[in-house]
Amino acid sequence: MTLAIMLVAVMGIVSLQRAAIRSNLDSRATSTASANNARWASIVRRAALTWTTGTSAGVAYIGGDRNVWAVPSGADPYGVDWYGRPAPTLAIPASNLRYCTLLRVREINATESIRVDIVTFWAAMGQSTASGGSSFQTLCVPNGGDASGTALFGATPTTGLRHVRSSIVVRRTRP
Repeated sequence: MTLAIMLVAVMGIVSLQRAAIRSNLDSRATSTASANNARWASIVRRAALTWTTGTSAGVAYIGGDRNVWAVPSGADPYGVDWYGRPAPTLAIPASNLRYCTLLRVREINATESIRVDIVTFWAAMGQSTASGGSSFQTLCVPNGGDASGTALFGATPTTGLRHVRSSIVVRRTRP
């Protein structure tokens, strides 16, 4: 009888340990994605320092298409590895990308201020990021799909992906 009670107690402890490990991994993934959003917010703020004219057309990251989710093009890498280290877009194999960032620019006042929405997404536990047909590849790798974000943020939600969103407002710098 004592052995049966001990067995039930040990099984409960093992089950709690498994749940704690899974929760810690999920928290780590969310923290890494949040840190990547903060990194992109500072990159966009830095780019906005060059916005001195009435139009933002030539400003990196904020001068592109409006109201469209897009993989940012420029010198700063849009993808990061599992540890949150930015990976140069041409040097890292797609199989090593774990987080990806999309930006969307929305006008508040086209000549004075704009809002930049930032989303970092990653594959949920057990989901593949490497296969060409995966939702992650379609959204993140420019050669793997349209990289428009419509599958994640459009009418049809994408399964197997998690995301963190943030927004910043940038103003034109007065010359």
